[in-house]
Amino acid sequence: MLFEVPDCHGHLYGDHLLKATARRLQENKRQEDTLARIGGDEFIFLLHQISNKNEVSKSATRMLRAMEEPFDINGVELRLTISIGIAFYPDDAHDRASLVRAADKALYKAKRSGENDYAWVSPKSAFS
Repeated sequence: MLFEVPDCHGHLYGDHLLKATARRLQENKRQEDTLARIGGDEFIFLLHQISNKNEVSKSATRMLRAMEEPFDINGVELRLTISIGIAFYPDDAHDRASLVRAADKALYKAKRSGENDYAWVSPKSAFS
């Protein structure tokens, strides 16, 4: 899964918001999964030991709900909307770089469908 946190209120608030976002995502992931910030306002989740793709939908929904609660950054209440792109190895890509590109493609698909949403690379990804 690839996440993007929008920029708001300038760099100072943005830096604090990114740190608070990372903490909240970390608190809401499964123990066996990996969270990494890959630059700017994007995060990647690597979901391990997935027995079915329904687990991915549950993880994405959990992350969307975790971001519904406002953040208090230096006394300013900030609300985020996030977009999530989902890609699977090896269904959607066969190497690391291609997998990130596939997740990014799905991320922009989620953005086009509206705020606070997730999308799969293709219908095959979602239901195979």
